[in-house]
Amino acid sequence: MMFFTDAEPANATAFVMANAGYDVWLGNNRGNRYSEAHVSLNTSEKPFWNFDWEDMGTKDTPAVINYILKETGHSKINYMGHSEGTSQILAGASVMPDFYREKMNLCMLVASPSSMANTDGAIYKFLSK
Repeated sequence: MMFFTDAEPANATAFVMANAGYDVWLGNNRGNRYSEAHVSLNTSEKPFWNFDWEDMGTKDTPAVINYILKETGHSKINYMGHSEGTSQILAGASVMPDFYREKMNLCMLVASPSSMANTDGAIYKFLSK
């Protein structure tokens, strides 16, 4: 989300688009300090962390999209994802293409993580092979 808001309002993508008249919604993925509430699990429990991009693309993002469509009354959205937001869309759309085709006009994917080979962490370099 920082890509969309981490700049002066005149330059931050979310503010520029809102000021241009677009209805801007910012999603919040699992696994950060703003997503620690759960109806039955605690962050110290292993099942709390048992999710991946496919879950985000087949459960979380569709729930957000359906919520936005319900609130706005629109039949489709335009989506802009950055980094992880691109991965979850690609994972979700590959598993449930009809949902995304029916609910999205346009999908813009910015800075898709295609490789972790250039990171500093040894585990990421190993896993990217």
